Amino acid sequence: MKEKAEEYFVNYGEDIREMVRAVQAESRKNGRASYEAASLLMETAIAQDSDILIGIAYFHLAEAEMDMEDRENVKICLLGCINYLQGKGPYDYIAKAYYLLGETEKLQNNPIMSMEYYESGLAVCGEKELGELKALLLRGIGSSYLKLNQPEKALFYYEDCLRLYQDSEYGYMEQINYARALIERAGCFLLLQRMDEAKRDKELIEKILSSLKEPQILVEAYLFFALYSQEIKDRKKACAYAKKAGEMIEEGLLAESQSHVREYLSVLVRIEEYKWLAEALQRLKPYTERSRDKNYRLHILYIRMRYASADMDEDEFRACAGEFFLLYELCAKEKSDSLIKNIEVRRQLRQIQEKQHELKILNQKLLVNSLHDALTGLPNRGYLNEHVEKVFERARANGHFFGICLLDIDYFKQLNDKYGHLAGDRCLKAIGKILDDSRNSRVFSARYGGDEFTLVFYRMNKEEISKVLYTIQSRIKELKLPNEDSHVSNIVTLSMGCFCCVPVKEDKMWDYFSRADAALYQAKYMGKDGFVVFGKEEDDLTFGDCTQQIGTV
Repeated sequence: MKEKAEEYFVNYGEDIREMVRAVQAESRKNGRASYEAASLLMETAIAQDSDILIGIAYFHLAEAEMDMEDRENVKICLLGCINYLQGKGPYDYIAKAYYLLGETEKLQNNPIMSMEYYESGLAVCGEKELGELKALLLRGIGSSYLKLNQPEKALFYYEDCLRLYQDSEYGYMEQINYARALIERAGCFLLLQRMDEAKRDKELIEKILSSLKEPQILVEAYLFFALYSQEIKDRKKACAYAKKAGEMIEEGLLAESQSHVREYLSVLVRIEEYKWLAEALQRLKPYTERSRDKNYRLHILYIRMRYASADMDEDEFRACAGEFFLLYELCAKEKSDSLIKNIEVRRQLRQIQEKQHELKILNQKLLVNSLHDALTGLPNRGYLNEHVEKVFERARANGHFFGICLLDIDYFKQLNDKYGHLAGDRCLKAIGKILDDSRNSRVFSARYGGDEFTLVFYRMNKEEISKVLYTIQSRIKELKLPNEDSHVSNIVTLSMGCFCCVPVKEDKMWDYFSRADAALYQAKYMGKDGFVVFGKEEDDLTFGDCTQQIGTV
């Protein structure tokens, strides 16, 4: 069932609820909450000693620190969010935490680890109907496969992602994510040389751009258009699109966005504009050199040495090479340290997943126990009430037969008095087993209470119902459960009363129970150990027992 986030905050004061709403609104508007707002929420959460608030605060702290390049602290905050919210909710935060863990690993060039986090987030989305987040996580897996140069597998996830967006109505941010997924899918088609499909997606992207003004999406679209134009041998257009993207990046709008700078430089390499590349590297130098991400700086240095060395003198080249190898050694050490940390993170993640699995099994057991009778294992009256409403409405909407049958053990008090309550319980369990065996897509059985049971029939007319009741009656007699003080037989017998017809608009479901009760009374009046099935009209009555053929009055 889809969760409503407000349900998790009803027990807090209005001031705290307003604080959470403000942080969430800031996150939606700016893509992340501010560090100050997230820190204040954490202070309040600790003062309240609330796991839910602490988990939410951890998420927004991680969100605020995504641009601070301290990836390990981001991971710690996100794992804290999952730990505190596991089994409590809100589950959209858990799914978002897994998504950000995947994004963090992707930024550190760990696509395999990022996929593990995305998959964990998908599992949460599947259980809680979080369609919007599911689409985001599917796109994450697709982009990870693209990083691994496996466009066929990436395409599978992009198709599912885009299908989710197309089948639902989302807001502006979701339109941006839809456009990004479309651009990335088009990139897959390009890599696979499926040019007709790449062209179709290009035309779709062009239509979407008219309503989206986000610089990130425009740059990503222009870079794809440049690659597409290069593939169809239109070099003039390829350069024009690359120039458009480059202007937006180099003007400072996205100069600090590592992913966009990487892609921009990659496109310049693909279209073999090496002089332009050297000039772009020079203009972007103030931004790239102040980055604390060693892998990113190493990548920039490699591109300079590999494709722009013609514009460097010998001293500049040596300085560049010296910095490259120094960074290479530092990155190798960090990669080793990161591997150890990732092993620890994986261990924590496994513990969280094991705990999640245990909680899921426990919740399933609790749900089953709450909806089933402990003695017979049949659905209880609460489950019956929920089920019968749905079946009644379905029968009325589709014009199908619907029936309610009440069953009562004849002289059950005498059985208890003579043989004891343990024997009574064994009798109830045996009858419950027979009724459970009769269940299928059209027959539902439940314990009503005491020695009474209920059957619900769907798409079965009086004749079909009568055959089911006759079979149940026969099987109970075959058990030969003793009841010597019964005034009907020396073994256990049942009386059953059913009302069945096609519901019309003015019919009420409880009238069926009332008419079934009247049919049960009629069965008892006729001597017990039998059944009566009423139809819509007063004289529409079927009766039967195990000693005679089923008949109609």
